[in-house]
Amino acid sequence: MITEYKHFLSANGFLNYLCSWNNDLRGYVFRGHSREEYELLPSILREDKRYISDNQYPRIKDGERRNSNLEWHQIQTEYMMLREFYKLSDQHGLKVPNAERLRESLLTKYDLTFSLSMNGTHDWIPSYLLETTALAQHYGIPTRLLDWSYDPFISAYFAASGVNQDEGNLAIWCFNAESISLYSNLNKDFPFKVVTPPYSDNVNLAAQKGLFTHILTKFDFKEINAGQIKVDRTPLDLKLDNLLPSQYQKKEKIFIKITLPCSEAKHLKEKLVQHGYGESRIYPGYTGIANQVMSHYNA
Repeated sequence: MITEYKHFLSANGFLNYLCSWNNDLRGYVFRGHSREEYELLPSILREDKRYISDNQYPRIKDGERRNSNLEWHQIQTEYMMLREFYKLSDQHGLKVPNAERLRESLLTKYDLTFSLSMNGTHDWIPSYLLETTALAQHYGIPTRLLDWSYDPFISAYFAASGVNQDEGNLAIWCFNAESISLYSNLNKDFPFKVVTPPYSDNVNLAAQKGLFTHILTKFDFKEINAGQIKVDRTPLDLKLDNLLPSQYQKKEKIFIKITLPCSEAKHLKEKLVQHGYGESRIYPGYTGIANQVMSHYNA
């Protein structure tokens, strides 16, 4: 099995497991979930975002949003969102990554040549768009990237902060990104990518020690049945379970999922703040400091 599961009953035991002097988690990256049921699924591929790429009109029928599930429209919608983010950021004088393919079409309202220029099978997201996608993802644009942190305590803080009930468990996913990256480098057709944008232009990302993972989607817009291909919404752990050979999974510990009762979330957050992991650290600047100060009075 690609995932090892560990459950802790107390915040202390949970945090002790994540300490480097208790467990060697070198090469792992971390992601916190306020509910253990949440899957390792990028934001744009979640069920509540399916309406974004809907190409049907009217978009609301019988009082409900229609939901698209076709890769043809999904990829083009994602491209349009990224292009608009890039264009508006550039127009307002914000620093954007160098992406010549995007710049070629910034003068027009729409890039009508995107799908037409895709001859043969291409990777989505293409390499020239990855850095722009990471920037957009960090500021709230739903994309196919999945965000992680090098720091387990930052992931624990995000998990604890999102809990709003005592029932169920919160979770932290520990992912052996170093091992999978090495495997990907040795197997050039393996579709896994780690995206590490420069920290110098993004203080929040630097403070959060953030990075992103991505599984490339192969797609040919001109294939006869391209318009009928469904979006693959398989979570990262299940996808890697299918992609990695069984002997490699036996040799390497790919995922460790650790859980804690949500009733312990308040204690977990308190201990993390005492250890220096509050909003003032995760969101550098006055806003993070003000939020941390007010957290004592808004509880």
